[in-house]
Amino acid sequence: MLLNFEEILNFDQKIEAMISLFKLFVKMLFLAHIIACIWLSLAYWSQNPENWLEVRGFMDKSMFVQYEVSIYWAFVTIATIGYGDITPQNEYEYLFSMGVIVLGSIFFGYSLTCIATIFQDLEKEEMSKK
Repeated sequence: MLLNFEEILNFDQKIEAMISLFKLFVKMLFLAHIIACIWLSLAYWSQNPENWLEVRGFMDKSMFVQYEVSIYWAFVTIATIGYGDITPQNEYEYLFSMGVIVLGSIFFGYSLTCIATIFQDLEKEEMSKK
């Protein structure tokens, strides 16, 4: 009976870990969405004809395609990958990109810490069971 109760508690711990990872993923999606919307808006708001949409040839594409490319840029920048295929073209885009790079580095570190903590807690639970 006690062993079954411990298995249920361990199962709850694993579900809690999965929920924590899902919440972290949702936070990343929300952050990327906000960044992508601002990044896309910068191209429209700037009076400079040299913007990332024009240079990459996306200005005449649908809003969905433009958002898709923007969210791609946001994920690549937040994850500190930075392929360099979509780059800032004017001073506003450069300033925003620098801010996103700093924010992305902070979020990346935060994410790694959260993931490590989740797995460490699961490991502690396994060790205490033995």
